[in-house]
Amino acid sequence: TREPIPGFDLPEARPGTPGPNVTRALGELVDAGLIVRQSGSRISDDDLDPAGSVRVITADRGEPRWIDRLVEASRYRSAVHTEPGDVVFSTNPPTAFVDETGGAIVASPSRILRPDSARAGIGSRALAATINRLRGNAEWKTWQIPRLPADQVERVEAALGAVDEHLSEIRKHEAAAADLVTSLIQGVAAGSVTLDEPDTEKKAG
Repeated sequence: TREPIPGFDLPEARPGTPGPNVTRALGELVDAGLIVRQSGSRISDDDLDPAGSVRVITADRGEPRWIDRLVEASRYRSAVHTEPGDVVFSTNPPTAFVDETGGAIVASPSRILRPDSARAGIGSRALAATINRLRGNAEWKTWQIPRLPADQVERVEAALGAVDEHLSEIRKHEAAAADLVTSLIQGVAAGSVTLDEPDTEKKAG
């Protein structure tokens, strides 16, 4: 908590020429093959194994669960594995994140979106961010997805990656501060920590 968090900015951002905000329904993008949608798999809790080697993930981005590779091969042969950059999403409420690693099974009712960034006009990070900012419980096929200019898609993805790194540092500090609060209260209660009276007097110069 003593380490400062560096400021964050996008120095390469500059004013552009405003134009119409073009959006398409997610269902249209899927039907056109610009984004591939894959269903999640129904995974029995009895098959989960903390010592397993295959991740089982959901859109809520909780701690991953695990399944043994042999159990997966014998009982979940049709399960689709994520590829790096896949968007894992759920619908009620709209929630999504990008699986940067890949190789995981997505547990139903969560599902997978795999955008063809160049043709769809949006990358994985921008797609996930758009879904996370939706409100209401509308059918996923009707979700409006913005179309970015072709020369901006990868640049936006890189910028969002930098934003994610900045947010990760903020979360680390938030978690450390929460741990500090708990340790402080428990330490003072147990007598292992004592707080001195703050010295408010100015030291003679």
